[in-house]
Amino acid sequence: MNQIIKCECDDKYETAIGKLLNDNFKMEWMRFNMFNIEDIYNNIPMLVFRIEDDHAEYIWKLKEYVENIKTINLWTIFRFPFSKKKNYILTLDIVRKIYINQYENKFDFDLQEILGKEKFEKLCEEAIADIPILYSNIKEYLKRM
Repeated sequence: MNQIIKCECDDKYETAIGKLLNDNFKMEWMRFNMFNIEDIYNNIPMLVFRIEDDHAEYIWKLKEYVENIKTINLWTIFRFPFSKKKNYILTLDIVRKIYINQYENKFDFDLQEILGKEKFEKLCEEAIADIPILYSNIKEYLKRM
């Protein structure tokens, strides 16, 4: 992927959705970067975060909204089963399905190995292209909350 798509958020949109959620929810912890701008094929973009319990209801409502945003791939929010501290992940639904399957079957979580290099890189590129759409839709949704 030669060019990152411009986002209304700012020049560092790898952190834009994290900042947006942080401004609207009581976060206990968050890994703000959804992807590594220097190596976009390091991992499929995802936002990992943990909120205070009293905001869990809002995250599930946001999940329903995110799953209906028209993007290249379907996005979702789910609670990572390995997380002892109840971390949420915002990522592609295909990643959620793999993580749940791998967790249930006690397999590795190497997405590139599971998907193959070509599909993995394509999903990385498409997910990054989706971020501006996700950002603007989530921003509008949060204004209405």
